[in-house]
Amino acid sequence: MTLTEAIALRRSHRTFNGLRLDRITLGRLRDAIGGSRPLLPDADIPFVGIINSDNGTADGQLGTYGFIKGARQFLVMAVGSGVAAHVQAGYMLEQTILEATRLGLSTCWLGGTFHRGPFAQALGPCGDRTVEIVVPVGHVATRMRMSERLMRRIVHADQRRKFDSLFTISPSLSTRLPYSAFTSTLLLDTAVSAATAPSVISAASSSYAESATSPTHDGDEATASTPCDSQRILCATVKALKAVRLAPSSSNSQPWRATVTENPDGTIKVAFTCTTDNRFSAIEMGIAYCHFTSILDESNLPWAIGSTASLPALTFTVG
Repeated sequence: MTLTEAIALRRSHRTFNGLRLDRITLGRLRDAIGGSRPLLPDADIPFVGIINSDNGTADGQLGTYGFIKGARQFLVMAVGSGVAAHVQAGYMLEQTILEATRLGLSTCWLGGTFHRGPFAQALGPCGDRTVEIVVPVGHVATRMRMSERLMRRIVHADQRRKFDSLFTISPSLSTRLPYSAFTSTLLLDTAVSAATAPSVISAASSSYAESATSPTHDGDEATASTPCDSQRILCATVKALKAVRLAPSSSNSQPWRATVTENPDGTIKVAFTCTTDNRFSAIEMGIAYCHFTSILDESNLPWAIGSTASLPALTFTVG
């Protein structure tokens, strides 16, 4: 499964089947945590651990106020202080979550609906960092609880804002985009619905080991051996923004916005802004940046970050 497919397939699930993960899967998750790459070289690295629940409901020693049922393992992330540390944390943990998706596992970001004390105690000492995020990880249950269905309906969990309400592409660039770039805001050519995603993920997990290191590309994209022409850079940038559009956020707030322009040297400038200012805003922008750079990396395109003075907003140069 490619990262493009993982981003398209990932859904937030709150009802699990109550089974623990096997030793091999846990080992791959630990490898994914250790292999997560930082975005900001000078920012604090989050501490992420895997802890077990003593029962299948996660209510008791570890509590999630009934929002999570049946999860037996949790990713727990402790974050340093400051905006840069929070952007870094979202960026790095989302890498692990996408790898979990590639393994056929389901997850759900939790920021405020869990008891911090028990999770922090189970995680153990982690310096000056504080527990900010908990992510149940496991195999989704065959049926979704009514309460989860209601919650997803309230926050419109399966909906995203239209592409052009989130991202603005300069007229000089938009006229050079192929028609296919405007026909769909989906990341994949074939849509995968929320109802079928769990079965697709389960089927895809069997080929994880073979495909994890072999990224594929859209038919109109060149391989790494082909020079980066302006059309390829532009199409890959739009695809990366489509991946940002699918990023998870608290209450599906979707705080990311971006303006796309062309630099004098032919590279693409993508300037992000953030529309919210709460305790999760920087983490959510980090998640968005993870989706953005993952697609660029998979497309074999170079990218660089400009000034970090306006964090959590960042500006990228692509190409």
